[in-house]
Amino acid sequence: MAFSVLVLHGPNLLLLAANEIDPRLEARASQLGVELFTAQANGEEGLLDALHAEAERIDAILVNPGPLAPSAFALAEGLQQLGLPAVEVLLTALAP
Repeated sequence: MAFSVLVLHGPNLLLLAANEIDPRLEARASQLGVELFTAQANGEEGLLDALHAEAERIDAILVNPGPLAPSAFALAEGLQQLGLPAVEVLLTALAP
């Protein structure tokens, strides 16, 4: 069974993820023998739904919450409750 990673993309990242981010991640995952699952949602609820839907078949999570980053408390709690390795990635610096 391959190592599997869930990639969560937050609000307003649908086109960027589909056209630029996911193809690069998929190519790299293929090189490493990693199974990749991706989901995008324009709200925290959708990201949590995807997280819970994939929880049984993933080993780690990569999340780019976009503008939700400073206030996605429910998502942070969901990630913590799963207890899987998780990395938050931001494409740009957050405004102060």
